[in-house]
Amino acid sequence: RIGSDWSSDVCSSDLLELLSKESIMSEYPLKKIIRYNHRSRLQDESVAEHTCFVSLFCLKIMAQLNLTHEQERQVLILAALHDTCESRTSDIPHDVKANYPEMQQILDRIEQDYYKEHWKNYLGEVYKPEPIVYNILKLADAYSVYQWCLNEKALGNSSDCIGEIYFESKERIDKYTNEINKLIEKEAK
Repeated sequence: RIGSDWSSDVCSSDLLELLSKESIMSEYPLKKIIRYNHRSRLQDESVAEHTCFVSLFCLKIMAQLNLTHEQERQVLILAALHDTCESRTSDIPHDVKANYPEMQQILDRIEQDYYKEHWKNYLGEVYKPEPIVYNILKLADAYSVYQWCLNEKALGNSSDCIGEIYFESKERIDKYTNEINKLIEKEAK
C-alpha cells in the first residue's frame, strides 16, 4: 500500500496527538528540585530521581504479591505521579508538613488544582486508590527514603538528622509492610 492514504482507515479522534511544549516541560523542574533541602547531606537527590526509585520499589514489592493487572496499573500510575505536583510547589519536607498541619490544607488545594489541570485522566488513581495500592506506594516511598539514608551513611554522613530520617523510614517500612500483610490476610479469608 505504498503511496496510499492510510488516514482514511483511522478515525481522526483515535489518532495520537503530539504533546505540547508546555506538557513536555511541565514536570521538568522535578529534575532540579532537591529533596531534604533543609538537612545536612552529602549527596543531593532530586524529586525526579526519587520518583524513579519509588517506581522501581513498587515493581519489587508487586513481584512478591498476587495483584490484578488493574491494581498493578494503579500502583505504577500513582508511583509516577505521587510527587509531580512538586513541580509547582517545590519539595516541602515531611517534617515541615508534620510540624505545620495548616500548611497541608494549602498544599492539598494546590495539589488538587494541579492534578485536575495536568492529570485529570488519573484523578481516581491519585485520590481514590485501593488500600493495597496506597500502602504499596507508601512502602515504596519509605524504601526510597531508607535507600537515600543508607547511601548518606555509606558516604560518611553521621549527622543527627540522617539518623532521625533513617529510623523514621524504618518505622514507616514496618508500618506499611504490616498494613499490606493485614490486607492480604483479610483478602485470603
